[in-house]
Order: sequence, then structure tokens, then C-alpha cells
Amino acid sequence: MEIGGVPVDPMVVFIIAGAVGGLLRTINWKIENPIEGLNPWEVARNIVVGGVCGYAVDGSFLGAFTAGLSGEWLVQKVVSKADTKLGLSEKIPKIKSLIQ
Repeated sequence: MEIGGVPVDPMVVFIIAGAVGGLLRTINWKIENPIEGLNPWEVARNIVVGGVCGYAVDGSFLGAFTAGLSGEWLVQKVVSKADTKLGLSEKIPKIKSLIQ
């Protein structure tokens, strides 16, 4: 793939598309919920998660962009499933009490 005559790896384009999707997801969420302030760490997290999801969904620019938009939702669902199957919410306080 070439952009402006410069050869570019398609995976870089997919990562960027996912990151842009993650950024737009954050901006859209903040427009819908203006009471909460814009946290720069949250923006960075969504950009990184969007980029990773864009990389994972190999094939098209639009697919990577869509994966970036839904990246945060996907991570929340995976963590929720892992919590219900492994019972992490019950085990973590016990582990914390053992460490202290």
C-alpha cells in the first residue's frame, strides 16, 4: 500500500484506523455525558485499545475503524465474562487481604 508515493505497511494503517475509532468513541461518549470531565488517561486508553482492536481485525480500513469504535465495549464484555466464569470479584479482595 502506498500513501503519497510512500510505501506503508497495511497493518500500520489498520492500527491508525482503530486508534481514530477509539478517539471518536471517547469524544462521542463525552458529548453524550458532558457532566463528567474529559480525562486524558481515558482518552489515551481508548486510543490504545482502539489501535489494538484495529490491529486484531485484519482486512479492511473500515473494519479496523469499527473495531476501534467498539474496542472499549469489547474489553468490558471480555472482563465481565472472565469475572463471572472465574469468580475474580470474590477472589481479589481475599488476595488483597493476604498481601496486606
